[in-house]
Amino acid sequence: MTAKTLETSIEMTRKEMENPTEVEVELKKRLGQLTDHLIQKQAQVCLANFELRLLGSRLIALRKLNVVNFKISNSSIHLHK
Repeated sequence: MTAKTLETSIEMTRKEMENPTEVEVELKKRLGQLTDHLIQKQAQVCLANFELRLLGSRLIALRKLNVVNFKISNSSIHLHK
């Protein structure tokens, strides 16, 4: 490929980019919509992961509290016998 052919090809590509077809405009619009949708979904996933971690830590705390309450309950039963 000669330098002149390459320059012509680059120039044609530039012009095509500057004057997109109707299909290209529609595809770009759709890509923007899908990108926005993806960003929203990623934010929802992040929030769900945060809530899951929070609930997991609450569950651990409740289990520990339950164990402590069980031990206290058992020790008070043994004291009353």
